[in-house]
Amino acid sequence: DEHPLKGLKKLFTNFGEYDITIPYVKNPKIRNIKRRFFSKFYTLLLNILFFNKFKYLNGLVLYRTKILKSFINKVENNSMTFHSEILLRALSLNSNYQIIHYELKKSKKKNSSINLKKIIECAYSILKLRLSIWFKTFR
Repeated sequence: DEHPLKGLKKLFTNFGEYDITIPYVKNPKIRNIKRRFFSKFYTLLLNILFFNKFKYLNGLVLYRTKILKSFINKVENNSMTFHSEILLRALSLNSNYQIIHYELKKSKKKNSSINLKKIIECAYSILKLRLSIWFKTFR
């Protein structure tokens, strides 16, 4: 509901030249303050743990099919972090990506995605992912 067609079209710009398109939201203030806080904290944490400098890691990313097929059967993540895990796995295999920005529109739906149980699930998934890299079971 919050992704306007104009923004979705921008995802496909130059996609043929890149294997991965990573978007970030240009107008984050459209989201409530709680959502912005957790998004910034989550992104900062992942950038520190995985040695990256991305503006957002949990969005609507485009991938070439061959990249996803190479590891998708290893993803056993049922938390809100599954997007990030897929992106981090894809980036470990391929560095041909572009970063784009787009604007969201105000969603009419109330976002109830952040609660203590989901935060714990996310923390567990991130820790599991980081440990899999350290112990070389990531790929």
